[in-house]
Amino acid sequence: GGSSGGSSSGGSSSGDGGEAAERLLAEMGLKEPLPWQCLMNDVVLEAPAQLTPEVLASLPPGVQVLDKKKVSDGWHEGYLLTLSEPLRPGQDPKAILRIWRSQLSYWRPDTPTGWAVELRAITLARQAGIPTAGCQRPPTSGNGGDSGTDGEGSYVGVCARAPRGEACDWAIYDFVPHCGEEEAHRHVLATAGSHTKFIVQHMAKLHALDLTHVNTEPLARFDSWREHLDYLAALARESEQEDVARAVQGVRAALESAGVPDLPPALCHFDWHLGNALCDDEGRLQAVIDWEFAGVGDPRLDLARHCRLERWTGDVVCRDRGSDRDTAEIWRSYAAARFGADADAVLRLGPPGPWLAFECAVVLVVGTSVCVRAAQVQSGVQGVFLPRCDLGEWAEDMETARWHLRRMGIL
Repeated sequence: GGSSGGSSSGGSSSGDGGEAAERLLAEMGLKEPLPWQCLMNDVVLEAPAQLTPEVLASLPPGVQVLDKKKVSDGWHEGYLLTLSEPLRPGQDPKAILRIWRSQLSYWRPDTPTGWAVELRAITLARQAGIPTAGCQRPPTSGNGGDSGTDGEGSYVGVCARAPRGEACDWAIYDFVPHCGEEEAHRHVLATAGSHTKFIVQHMAKLHALDLTHVNTEPLARFDSWREHLDYLAALARESEQEDVARAVQGVRAALESAGVPDLPPALCHFDWHLGNALCDDEGRLQAVIDWEFAGVGDPRLDLARHCRLERWTGDVVCRDRGSDRDTAEIWRSYAAARFGADADAVLRLGPPGPWLAFECAVVLVVGTSVCVRAAQVQSGVQGVFLPRCDLGEWAEDMETARWHLRRMGIL
């Protein structure tokens, strides 16, 4: 799981953030209990650690699950499986099972997360030279072991999951040997100078893959920041929330005023940290994992999100752990990694401020759109697609985004 607000950890709403979230949901016309689709953190916490028949049937003949350990209690179920033998020759006899309970990411509410999105992102990331966790079956006479968006050749599928029996995507990935996050910080500090520089170098490498003429379905996609803002403006109008529409207008004005240069669309991971960038004990990247939030858009959104979560902590009212100088340094590090050591970050990317505001507007608008859908479901409106999510946590993150937009003078 993850958070779209001031921290990167999952969990239920609590404290001041939880109270603010409850007020926001009430103002949006939502009543307790929320629709079941909006309570995925609780569902994951209470999920029985039982493998479904669909998952067990996918394993090669003779391979048994000797042990399973729950390793995720956020927006998805995650299990570390110990197997009687490796899924593929030469691999560790361990694997990671993910079961998608939440379907909501930061791009389009109507494009749910799942194995097809993740596998397409993994394929593109590898083309960019970014290592990822494998998901392929061993080759056979009729199977080249090459996974695609149809899932053929991969350990993927759909299963019915307790307690309601809803259809959930699942995938089994190779276990990637790596050191723990705290140990990774030490190793990366020794080799790259800082974990931020390490992350930014690999982010720039991913973004350098120009996707202008590449079919990236089923990933949500925006070919320019203008197209993305047009979409957010349409969602904001549908929500009939005046300050949400004003946020989009303010971001557009900031970007136009700054005269930001255009960049080609790129694959964005949207959850960069050392828990997802797995390293060995020499500080070398082994795999970037957790691609469920991936989408195609302006790469500066990916960078801005990392800048915000690196610098600010807390929900609703955030604590600044750094300064504008720190943000500018991340911006410069990215420009150097992407365009060369002498690159002028502001000339090549534009200033960071408008992009930080853009990323906050994404959280606010997408979350508001889902709140409106949840209220429609509660009112008995038929035919509404309500993506599974944890709406309490999203509401906290929407209030956090609103706080930042006020801080930046957009609201």
